Amino acid sequence: MSTQTAIMPAPKQNGLEIVYKTLGLQTEQAEALKKIVKEVIDIKEEQLVLYQKTNERFDYIENTITLRDSECTELQRAVMLKASELVKDFLYGQSVSQNYYSSKKGQFIRLVYKRIKSRFNVHKYTLVTHVEFGKAMEFVNDIKLNDFSEVETRETVKQIEIKQLEDNND
Repeated sequence: MSTQTAIMPAPKQNGLEIVYKTLGLQTEQAEALKKIVKEVIDIKEEQLVLYQKTNERFDYIENTITLRDSECTELQRAVMLKASELVKDFLYGQSVSQNYYSSKKGQFIRLVYKRIKSRFNVHKYTLVTHVEFGKAMEFVNDIKLNDFSEVETRETVKQIEIKQLEDNND
């Protein structure tokens, strides 16, 4: 005779107990997710503050860094070329002495620099901001003789004297 022991099946959990345990696990997961979402929200807010500070600093830098020496030189060269072009347009084929030409060129150089300072709201052309260098070059290249008034381009006292002296020497 063998003795057999009867194995009793484990008692089945009541359906409500299973739902209760599941809800408990879901509540734990929900709390964990809420903590993660809260951390993400906090990180996002910190990033927005850093982004705003970075933008403010970047704007400050863009608006305070002025032309580099090489850019100043390039702008000077453009002004000189523009002044020569304006003198030729102004004289329209007239033959004048080198002294008169130089005086007229100086006048146009001053006028172009005056326009740059006015356009970019600076008291020295070297204070044009680095980020506006391209605009400054384009501005100079786009200047035309008719952008100046007759008063601005009229003969100066010095130019009249040069003509008189050179006429007397002939």
